[in-house]
Amino acid sequence: MHRVVAVGLGCSLALALGSAGASAQSLYGVDGAGAMAMELTGPSTLPCGYPNGPVIFTFPYIQLAPCTPMQPYPTLPPNVLGDITTNRKSDHAFVSDGKNIGEFTAAGVLLNVMSVGPLGISAVTGLGFDTATGRLWVSDGAMIYAMTPSAPGSCLPPVINSAFAPPGLGFVTDVSWHSPTGVLYACDVAGMIAGYTAAGVLVAGPWAQAASGCPLGLPLLGIAADTSTACPGGLTRLWVTDGLNVDYQFVGGLPAPAKFHSPFNCYPWSSAPTQGLEYVARPIDYGTGTGPVIGAAGGQSVLPNPLFKITLTGGPPGGQAYLLYGSGAPCPPFNFFGNPWYINPWFTPLGPFPISATGTFTLNAPLPAPGGSVPCGTSIHMQWLCRSTSLVWTTSQGLEFTASIP
Repeated sequence: MHRVVAVGLGCSLALALGSAGASAQSLYGVDGAGAMAMELTGPSTLPCGYPNGPVIFTFPYIQLAPCTPMQPYPTLPPNVLGDITTNRKSDHAFVSDGKNIGEFTAAGVLLNVMSVGPLGISAVTGLGFDTATGRLWVSDGAMIYAMTPSAPGSCLPPVINSAFAPPGLGFVTDVSWHSPTGVLYACDVAGMIAGYTAAGVLVAGPWAQAASGCPLGLPLLGIAADTSTACPGGLTRLWVTDGLNVDYQFVGGLPAPAKFHSPFNCYPWSSAPTQGLEYVARPIDYGTGTGPVIGAAGGQSVLPNPLFKITLTGGPPGGQAYLLYGSGAPCPPFNFFGNPWYINPWFTPLGPFPISATGTFTLNAPLPAPGGSVPCGTSIHMQWLCRSTSLVWTTSQGLEFTASIP
């Protein structure tokens, strides 16, 4: 059993977050030919290979229960069908095969399949999700629909709440909801991008993806709004893909600065070609420890998330753990009694905390509402320092997360 201690993030941790630079987490993609959902980060950069990846996790979207299974669909030549999105509050993923929409847990377990055929919709080309309203955004190329998902396990179609034809764009291939500003971004087969209110009013663009200088092919196949940006203030940032390469740009087309998660603003998609894209506010790790392993539980790093936790496994049984945290990652790592030290600059460590007889510990680290002690749009780096009962030190790998709006 994990030993659990409830701890607020505290003023010192809030200070660390307040001084850290913005950094994103990971991206979802979907491979129709392989019938696989993918989560990627990076790509890693030399000489230290931060962050770990690029492929973090995959899961098959064809599963036999509880509903009629979804189907594979062609990937190349560029196929505009299918997409993936996430509910950042429940940490569920929604995946489409072009005809159906499946809902999955963060571990990739199928909860529901919703067919759009009974709604008179012949194809799904894009998905987005508004966590605040529980609204699932769906595009069929010509129209963009706001829908309410059916209950998990019901296997019923979603319910259409509203719809609009997006002015300024051609055949739409993907959509993504930017929750901090309440804007739905969409891209099309001609390489154009635009932003809309929930009522379908054009509020940004259209502009050409190519304005950033990143040479993507046509059609564009995916777009993801970075909900750790413009929350509040500043320009919204977007990822856009042609299935093979990814462009990270500001709204309007200027190239966005590289981040810890995306060391490049124009880079190859390091897995099977994807037919969709979505931002996932889930912590990522970097480096290699000397036994202990740091992790996160309780969902994505969104504001608020009262269930967010930092976990320790593989620690010295009966020993003590200190949580080191700060706003950056040294490359190469510092040396701490022969162990890698992955945080710089750092703040006074939290602890000591008691490690269980099975080498585990869980630190409750609830994230407050927007405007609270943990500012949106900033990142923090963490690492466990562990001391055994025989006074031998070991360290975990590093963990980085960004406070985002769901």
